[in-house]
Parts: sequence; C-alpha cells; structure tokens
Amino acid sequence: MHWVVPIWSAITAVSLTLAGISALVWFFDRKRRSTLLFAIVAFGVAIWAPMELGMMYAKTPAAYGEWVRWCHLPSFLVLTSTLLFVRSYLGTGRVWLACTFIAIRGVVLVCNFLVTPNFHWHEITNLQQITFLGDEVAVIGHAVVRNWQWLATSSLVLYTGFVVDASLALWRKGGPDDRRRVVVLGSGMISFIVLTLVKDQLVVFGVVHAPIFSTPLFIFLITAAGFELGRDILRANRMAEELRDVSETMNLAAGTAQLALWRWDIPRDSVWVSPLGRRFFGLNETESFTFQRLLDTLHPEDKEPTRRKVDAALQGDGAFHAEYRIVLPDGSTHWIEARGKVEFDGKRRPIRLLGVSADVTEQRQLQHRFRLAVEASPNGVVLADTQGRILLANKHVAAMFGYDRAELPGLPVEILVPERLRAAYGVHRAGFQATPMARAMGTGYELFARRKDGSEFPVEIGLNPAESAEGMLVLIVIVDISARRQAESETRRLRDELAHIARVTTLSELSGSLAHELNQPLAIILSNAQAAQRLLTRDPPDLAEVRDIIEDIINADRRAGEVIMRLRALLRRGEAERKKLSLPAVIDEVLGLMRSDLITRGITIARATQPGIPPIRGGLIPLQQVLLNLFTNACDAMASNPPGDRRLTVETKLEGVCVQVSISDTGCGLPAEAGRIFEPFFTTKTHGLGLGLPICRTIINAHGGRLWPEANPERGTTFHLELPVAEATP
Repeated sequence: MHWVVPIWSAITAVSLTLAGISALVWFFDRKRRSTLLFAIVAFGVAIWAPMELGMMYAKTPAAYGEWVRWCHLPSFLVLTSTLLFVRSYLGTGRVWLACTFIAIRGVVLVCNFLVTPNFHWHEITNLQQITFLGDEVAVIGHAVVRNWQWLATSSLVLYTGFVVDASLALWRKGGPDDRRRVVVLGSGMISFIVLTLVKDQLVVFGVVHAPIFSTPLFIFLITAAGFELGRDILRANRMAEELRDVSETMNLAAGTAQLALWRWDIPRDSVWVSPLGRRFFGLNETESFTFQRLLDTLHPEDKEPTRRKVDAALQGDGAFHAEYRIVLPDGSTHWIEARGKVEFDGKRRPIRLLGVSADVTEQRQLQHRFRLAVEASPNGVVLADTQGRILLANKHVAAMFGYDRAELPGLPVEILVPERLRAAYGVHRAGFQATPMARAMGTGYELFARRKDGSEFPVEIGLNPAESAEGMLVLIVIVDISARRQAESETRRLRDELAHIARVTTLSELSGSLAHELNQPLAIILSNAQAAQRLLTRDPPDLAEVRDIIEDIINADRRAGEVIMRLRALLRRGEAERKKLSLPAVIDEVLGLMRSDLITRGITIARATQPGIPPIRGGLIPLQQVLLNLFTNACDAMASNPPGDRRLTVETKLEGVCVQVSISDTGCGLPAEAGRIFEPFFTTKTHGLGLGLPICRTIINAHGGRLWPEANPERGTTFHLELPVAEATP
C-alpha cells in the first residue's frame, strides 16, 4: 500500500486545522501571542508538507532543486515562529541567540533565491528512485554541495542552543507545571532538531540516500505544543469560571457593604460601573459613559480637585483617593469616597484605573453633627491620637488656653500641661493606652492646666477612647473649675462663719453658767486677797498663812484663765488645724466648760470609757462645737423632767477602725418629724435657729465620720458619733 501521499496529506490537514483553531482563539483573545505564533507554525507546516511531496515525486534534477528552493520559505517561517513561540510561551531564552539565528536564516533564505538550483547544492547531477513507505520516490543520486552549507548547519546549532538555554532556565526557576512544559516542548524540539540536522546533513552530503523531509517529525512537535496550549485554554476556562464565582461573590460582598466597583479603560476612555455604582451616579442600567461624563456628575466645586487627583495617580505611583460630591438628577447631593489603583503596561503607560466607591453621606452628616456637638459643648474638647498629637480642638479650648484655634492641631497635648506635671501626665497616658476605657484622669489628685502665657488654673479631665479607621483616638473633655473652686472656697468661708455664729449662739445660752464659772474663781481671788491683806497688817505678819492664800489665788486664777481660753477658742473664727486628738480628753474639756450649767440644771453625768481608745485626727474647735451642741440638746430635752430624773450618759468605745461616742438622755425623745432634724432651720425649740444639727453633721462628714440618732427603748434619744482612727503616721 502507498503511504506517502496519505501521510503528508494528513499532516497538511491536521496542521491547517490546528492553525485555524489557534488563529480563532487568538482573534477572540489578543493577549495570547503564543497562540498566534503556534497558528503560524502550524500554517507553515501545512505549506511545507506539499512541497516535500513535490520533492519526492520530482522527475528531473531541475524540478527537485526547485522544490528544495521553495521549501526554504515555510522552513524559515516555521523555525523562526517556533523560536518566538518558545520565547513567548516559556518566557525564557536569550534574546541575542534568537536574533542571531533569525539573522543567519534570513541570509540563507536570501542566498537561496539568488543562486541555482538552491542554497545547498551547486549542481544536482541525477536522481535515483527508491522505495519509501510502499511508494517509489526520488532522492539525490549525485550532487555537488556548496561550500557555504555550513551556514545553515550553524543556524540549527544556534536554534538548538536557544531551546536548551530556555528549557534549563525555566527548569531551574519554575514549578511542576513549568517543568512539565520543558519536558514536553523543550525535549521534543531538541530531539526534532537533532534528528533533522543529522538526517538532512547526511542526505545533503550524499552519505545516505533518502528523501529530505521534516514535517512528519514536526507534526509530533505541533501536537505536543497544541496539547499544552489546549491545557492552558482549559485551565483558563476553569480560572474564568472561578473568576466569575469570585466576581459574583465580590459583587455580593460589595453590595452587602454598599460598595460600588468601577473600572476605567484609559486607552478606550470607557468606564464600567457596577449596578450599585450606577445608582450612586444616577445612571441608567444601559447607559455607557466616559470619564468626562463621570466628572459631569460631580459638584462643580469638586470637579477640578478630583481631576487633579486622578492626574496625580496616573503620573505618580498609581494610588488614587478622593472624596467628592455627586449631584443626582433630582438635585440631591451625596458624598462619595473613592479609592483606586492604576495599572501600567511595560512602558509605564497607564492602561486601567480600578477602584471602589462608597456613599459616605451619612458618615459626613454624623461628622458634621459631631463637630456641632463639640462646638456646642460648654467645656473644652480635644481629639488626640495615641501619640498625644492634637487632631481637633473646639473654640472653648482655644479661649480657655489663650491659643489661636489654628495653632492647636498638630501640637502635643503636653503643651496644655504645666511642666512640673508633664512626667505624671505621661504615666496617666500610658495607663490609659494599656486599658482604654472612659474614665476621669488623675482621680484623687488636683489637676492643673497651663495657658499659653504660662499661668495655671485647676481643671477636671475626662478621657474617652474612640475607635476610628486611623486606629484608637482619645476624646479629652477639659472642665475649667476655677469658678467652682472659688465658689467652694466661698462656701467654706460661709460655713465657717455659720459655725462660728452657732458657737456664739450656744455660748450665749450658757452665758449664765459661764459667768458663774468665772465668778467663783474671781470671788475666791478677792476673798483670799482681802484675807492676805489683813494678815499682812499683823505684827508680826503670818507669812506661812499668806503663802497658802497666794497659792489659792494662783489656782483660782488658772481656773479662770482656762475658762477664758476655752471661750476664746470657741469664739475664734476660721478653720482649725487638724491634728491627733484624744476624743475622751475633748469630751472632758467640753464637760468642764459646761460644769456649772450642768449643776444648775441638775444634770447627772454618767461616763463609760473603754480603755486604750486610740487617737483620732481632727480639728479641736469643730469637734468641741459638735459635742457642746449635742450635750446642750440633751440637756434641753430633759428640761421638763423632775430634778432627780435628768441623767446624761456618755459612752466612748472602739468600733472596728472608728471611735464611737454615744450621748444618751432620758428626755422627751425624737420629734414626730425625726427625718428632718438635720435639715437647715428645722427646730423644735422656741429659741433655736435650726442650724446646730446640720452644722454638726457637716463637720463630722468633713472628718470622714458619721452622726445619727436612735430612739432609746424606754424613753429619750441617743446620738451616735463615729470618727475614724488616726493613721499611724503623724
């Protein structure tokens, strides 16, 4: 059976089919340059195969030489396209090797058509007929080889070197898929060139009498390359499906997050926008538009700034970020924030701008409301970052600290803190950053701020963490408490004045007994002085008796002096210094001051003092005032009792970390409105001011203690007074 014509016809048909399919794939995807090159290779093989048939069926040496001449055209096309295919598909290979090969093959091609019969032989003397694949074909019988035949041979050596170099480079740096390509394409091409080179050179030099053919070997190489390209197409289809899935997922995610996707094809000036983006820009679903059409939807004030930012991205690193207003057809205005990235080609020319946009109108409104709230705040408000730099300050901060408002952004917050307190401020800030939560700064400490002129004023500071896209920010609220401190100072002064008035009032009620308390030592002094005078008139004077009389005078004088000193202390204005005091001793002093009044009223005193009572810390005069008031109230409550039924019990004991004094009477008990006894100006006495008990509770609270009444089981009332024990340190 004759196989030559069927085989070479099949090669032509297969090559044309592969060329047509590859050309069609390239037509729909112009980025696949390797597919176009493969189509050229296949087309060249389809032309080359019939020419090889012409050689094998040539009748004369001249016809044989002419067919060899024309075989150089498809040979040049196939070999150069194959080389470029390797460079494009594998992405490796030395360019200078490829250029040198193409140049040499070009010289061979030109010389081939300038000489007769062709480039390889100077003269073909005769042909021979041999049997090949069951058919009689023509082969070179005798011919004269040209001297420059080595040029064609050297070009094939360069071709082989390029393929080997490209294959090794890809093998070293590539992955499993790349190495498989090397095995399929690289080894196939090398084997084809070696076999073709050896066989054809043996035929040219007359060593072997056989037909000259290359296309049967080429068809295997084409099949392998087509298989690889087919795998790439299938993989591309799978990737396209995956990309569609990813795109749908991304569109769903973007829609959920209210993000619009867009793409600007810069060379074509065509803009694609997702459906949500079309709603953002007020476009219908089918309208196509350009970048200028997109700019036309912007607010007039934002068009030029946005254009400048786009130009900066196209000419710079490609990063794009802008905020602008969109004016919709219904006249409403929306704020849009856009971020994108420019894609450049190999020559640094922008080809696409890809990005995402979000409608931030509500966010802008919230920011505006926040600024309004900050400005409307009666206090100073500062927004700072975690490094302590001021980002925002309201007008009250500028007025409070004496700065121009434009000066503050960018300055460190420490500029508002006195230099002597800045180290402590750093500790507070570090603690806040470690556990960010809303809190008052410097709890338990007096805080001061520093004005621009260096003056200081007392403040209260609140810290609040605020999460943002820039990270954690700190909202600082500053309250100037200068007026409050002044008011507190004035309140303390008025309270002290009121307490002084209450003491004077109480002492005025005791004026009779106090006068008696002073009259007794004065009378003793007078009588003793008269007696001493009489004794001194005797002859001789009784000096021993006079000395005793003088001793009595001194004792009486000391007693009168103590009464006067106590009165002076109670009548003194101002706040007493706090120090360690023995509460039982203070009780003794007050009872001593009231001794005459208690005797006059017929009051019986019962004392019960627990041994080892520790000292308390307080002011002597305020505590004397409290005890004097409580004792006087107890005496007044028993005024209606029979003379022998007026008993005042004073018990002092230690309760935990407090010293408790209980003052109990047998009087009329608490009034019906007992809940109001600590209200100012509430009194059950006809001669009272209603200030004694409120002042007493204020004094005890200021000492960290407490005061409360309790009805006795039978009759009368007990007032309990508790004060904390003094600390161990003085």
